[in-house]
Amino acid sequence: MNEKSVKKIKIGAGLATGGVAALLISAILSRIATNLFLKGVTLNVYTAIVVCSNAIGLIGLVLALVGAILSAVGCAKLGKKEKPAPVVCPYCGVPNSPGSKFCETCGKPLVKRCVNCGTEIAPGEKFCKNCGVRVRDESDLKD
Repeated sequence: MNEKSVKKIKIGAGLATGGVAALLISAILSRIATNLFLKGVTLNVYTAIVVCSNAIGLIGLVLALVGAILSAVGCAKLGKKEKPAPVVCPYCGVPNSPGSKFCETCGKPLVKRCVNCGTEIAPGEKFCKNCGVRVRDESDLKD
């Protein structure tokens, strides 16, 4: 699983949740302001509560939208398969198309094999992991 995509989804979900909570607080504050106004609170107090309520609501809306977008991007990238890496020729160092068995430049096999047992030799290995024969140079390898 792509860790960056999962992280985006989690952060997005957190932002969206926070945004929804802010919208709920905004609605509650609006209701409180209306009740206070009906009970005779001054217009200045009512206006201050409504302005705060609207600001919190706007922040909540922005958080919810950003969270939703971030989660959607994370989900979209999660579904994509990563592009296979090119296969680098162990002889000439040229990158080749994924899945190639022979180098497109020098024609040699893209996998080194032990001269003694034929086991695949990974780049940088000095000894065969199967039979222990030392891999000194190209002359010690099977094509």
